Amino acid sequence: MTIPNNSGKAIGLDKLGMVGLLVGVLCAIWTGFEIFSNKQNALPSYLFGYMFWFAITVGCVGLTLLHHTVRGAWGLAILRLLEAGGGVGTLFLLGVLAIPILANLPVLYPWARPEFTEHATTLTAFKFGFLSPSFFIARFIGYLAIWGFLANWLRKSSMQQDESNDENLAQKRTNVSAPCIVLFALTATLAFTDLTMSLDPHWLSHIWGFINIAGGALAVFALFNIIVMGNSKKEPFSSVVNRGLSKDLGNWMFVFTCLWGYFSFSQYVIIYAGNLPEFNSFFLNRQDPTWGGLGLLLMLGSFVVPFIVLLFPRVKATPKYLVAIAIWILVFRFVEQYWIVLPFFRKTLQFQPLDIGAFLAVGGLWLFAFSKTATVGKLLPTHDPRLKEAYEHA
Repeated sequence: MTIPNNSGKAIGLDKLGMVGLLVGVLCAIWTGFEIFSNKQNALPSYLFGYMFWFAITVGCVGLTLLHHTVRGAWGLAILRLLEAGGGVGTLFLLGVLAIPILANLPVLYPWARPEFTEHATTLTAFKFGFLSPSFFIARFIGYLAIWGFLANWLRKSSMQQDESNDENLAQKRTNVSAPCIVLFALTATLAFTDLTMSLDPHWLSHIWGFINIAGGALAVFALFNIIVMGNSKKEPFSSVVNRGLSKDLGNWMFVFTCLWGYFSFSQYVIIYAGNLPEFNSFFLNRQDPTWGGLGLLLMLGSFVVPFIVLLFPRVKATPKYLVAIAIWILVFRFVEQYWIVLPFFRKTLQFQPLDIGAFLAVGGLWLFAFSKTATVGKLLPTHDPRLKEAYEHA
């Protein structure tokens, strides 16, 4: 099977990467200078920007495993994008970009400060053992290593099948991916627990991992809907984009909008009903009218609006409408990450220019690493006969 112009360069991913590199380097210099000058003020902004792109990368890894497990036709059009977003390149980049965080744990995390152990008498012995800087860093490296190994093997196997058309390779990927989804869910939950929940070591939410995984997957579908549907009239996507594909990708955004809303609301209801100190501190830190107002805006923009809009079949059947709602969703993924991270450090909503600067620093470099992988080889996998069917009926 041959698809015309089956390359990431055909839709300008190489140019996107170069723009990302330029913006990322300039903003990284700015962010680095601010961190060097005032860590207390700059590192929270940096952690916010880092976590937005970290969630997207984790979402790409999880959705790659999901695609190979269920082998749905919906994943074929975005498989190479998922492999690039959750590949070795972006994971290695996140490891490098985590250095300012890992090197300054006491600035961000109360449990990493020497004086904390003298006053935190309410913490259990398990928490004290779990929340140690050396173990934190070792776990983080372990998460990236596990995801990188899985992502590298799955991509190599998929690209090998493009050349050999060996159906046994697809079955092997399914056999590996199915149990590894459980491993992924565990490691992703631990990663989000480490990086954000432990900002308040007294706070506990058993559903925190699911909220962040669902939010990350939603951001991934929004981002890749923008790329695929925004280039629906260009090769190679014009060869496969039809009403069926746009409906599938739109439905996935709807599904993860519902999941994110369900998990978030469940967390709130359970914590509100229990009203225990170790659970409710998260919402107490956000009860200031400014943060509370942003939380209400988040509920409206991240759940109510997408939920209603994506109920309409015409929206999911029309690429330009799908791109519009995908942009809306991605903007509110930004808002949610802002609302998650920064109230741990700011009592009231106080926007700072570095919040955007750090976001662009990490994001620009992420887009460069993403584009470098996405422009290597074919942008659409050709080993699955269902892609051929889509090509013939697009």
